[in-house]
Amino acid sequence: MLTTLQAATLEHFGSEKEQHAQARRIAGKMFDRAYGQAQRRRLFAKLTGKPHDLPGLPCQPKAGRRTMVTVVVPLSKIVGTEGRSEDFDADFNPLKQNIRDRWISVAAARRTGVILPAVELLQVGDEYYVRDGHHRISVAKLMGQLEIDARIVN
Repeated sequence: MLTTLQAATLEHFGSEKEQHAQARRIAGKMFDRAYGQAQRRRLFAKLTGKPHDLPGLPCQPKAGRRTMVTVVVPLSKIVGTEGRSEDFDADFNPLKQNIRDRWISVAAARRTGVILPAVELLQVGDEYYVRDGHHRISVAKLMGQLEIDARIVN
């Protein structure tokens, strides 16, 4: 039997399972919005001849090592990818439906307060390219985040 406080809390906030389901529904709508935006930009790019592709890494870095320190990187400085340019556009909006489940999982985790691991980036000059964390960056950008925790691979 629930105490009055437990019943009131459950009534106000719902169960953890209900919160997670709600977060996934909202994340699904967020994905649909980002995916639609990417498709519209892709069409506009074809019509205007101005590509909106996510740039690939301009040169392959030497065998890198991971730094042990996590740093904060402005999302505006993350401009490309080491190898996922077909999955995301230049704004990190998803381009393919087959990444939907993973994207929604990341977004739902963020909405429910789960702390996600730092992304892995390669630095070229003052710009960064994603090695690992494309979905986390996509979700962060859509949620209006300005910076992200990152490990820089030298």
